Amino acid sequence: MHPLFPKPMPDETVFSLLCRFHLVSAQGYFKANTLKSMGINASRPSNELPCFLPAFSRVSGISINQLIYKFTSVHYYEPFVSKTSFQYLVTGLANGNTSSLQSKLGMVANRMMQGQSLRFCPQCAEEDVEKYGITYWRITHQLVGATVCSEHHCQLYGVPRKSVKVMLPPQCSKIECNDVDCDLTQLIFDEFHDSGFSYCLNKLRSCYENQLNLLGLLTASGRIRQRSLKSFLSDRLSQLSATSKPYSLLSSECSHGRYPECLFYLEHCNHQPLKHLFLIFSLFGSWKAFKSSFYSKEQVCKPVEPSTNVKNSIEWATGFELLHEGQSLRQAATVIGTTVSTLKIKAQQKGIPLDTRPSKVFEDTQRAIWRKLFVGIDCKKIASEMKLSVGAVEKVLSRYPELVRLRKNIRYFNKRQKHRQNLNEAMQRFKTRNEIRANSSASYLWLYKYDKIWLYNHLPKAIPRQKRYSRRRE
Repeated sequence: MHPLFPKPMPDETVFSLLCRFHLVSAQGYFKANTLKSMGINASRPSNELPCFLPAFSRVSGISINQLIYKFTSVHYYEPFVSKTSFQYLVTGLANGNTSSLQSKLGMVANRMMQGQSLRFCPQCAEEDVEKYGITYWRITHQLVGATVCSEHHCQLYGVPRKSVKVMLPPQCSKIECNDVDCDLTQLIFDEFHDSGFSYCLNKLRSCYENQLNLLGLLTASGRIRQRSLKSFLSDRLSQLSATSKPYSLLSSECSHGRYPECLFYLEHCNHQPLKHLFLIFSLFGSWKAFKSSFYSKEQVCKPVEPSTNVKNSIEWATGFELLHEGQSLRQAATVIGTTVSTLKIKAQQKGIPLDTRPSKVFEDTQRAIWRKLFVGIDCKKIASEMKLSVGAVEKVLSRYPELVRLRKNIRYFNKRQKHRQNLNEAMQRFKTRNEIRANSSASYLWLYKYDKIWLYNHLPKAIPRQKRYSRRRE
């Protein structure tokens, strides 16, 4: 242990300790002397997950485990990553092998990291100067999502990180913040200091769903109303006054459909803790309320069978009246929201006469249908003429793929002929392109899209550009 090593402050970061050690020991250059003694060559000493903890432990006399658990932000990640990932994090910090930790924790994929700034509270800095004679960096102020100081109710300032310079928080004026920012940051701080909390993935999802059910964001069958939940989270995000990058990314993911679905359907992946913390804040309001619900024995209500919901909602009397008026089974079933076969059974039980059509189409009938399909007659018209269902006609059509292509071409040629005729009639009444287009816009646009060569060959010649506008002559 170095004899001049300073005593750690409450909630102090490793980088802050390193800067204060350099100032106390009065070494010449931060890069050439202090950083070199820690084995820091290329990495930035202010990183969230420092690589120099083994060397720092030897110089400071603080055990490696104490450095990891008390001077870094590992507790921030512990509740929301798997035990294997958390152990990998601790082992990497203890060995100084931190190059792939951010990727393993999902920070790179989530694009939510501490960023290029070190944050501090101006009121805390002023009190530190009065109490200790120097300012220092706090761990809680560097947590992703922390934008205010919950103790002093003011926004955190950001100072750009320097690679090889001694940095401590400066003193500046205080900026007030709103209550929503304060409550959210307080929840993040509470989660960070609650080192004894652990969970299993299934229990966490069950806790979320139980609260969603209380808020009316679950369907009767137990599914999440994703659109309503997204709208709910977007409203909560809009209440934040902070415009930090993590919340901008969170808002973007919420609007583009990746959040919060990822927490429910990719629950075994490592997600940035802020995604969980903001959902907890929106649903529960505080970390204490979330823990109370998490340890509660109440389970989410059992899904209700869909049939129990719609059993009494079908108005059979309306369906029977439609059948008496001459409506088809398909039309009546669509109106009351049931299937054709169910309505047919109910009608037969009531003794209602039905004009049922043959369910089997014989070979001679199929041949007659084929001929009508071949010349492009509409399926509904064929069904009406031959007293068959539309489904029976379409079933015959599905047996001949070449007929589908032929009928598509027939429809195209019929449309083309119709639009060409409309345009010819318009050209007989009007003389300029603008007038023709204004009076037959549908045909003009269809031909422009599908028959452009014919259109431009038959339209009047374009007016030369220099003659299109009347200019005032001096």
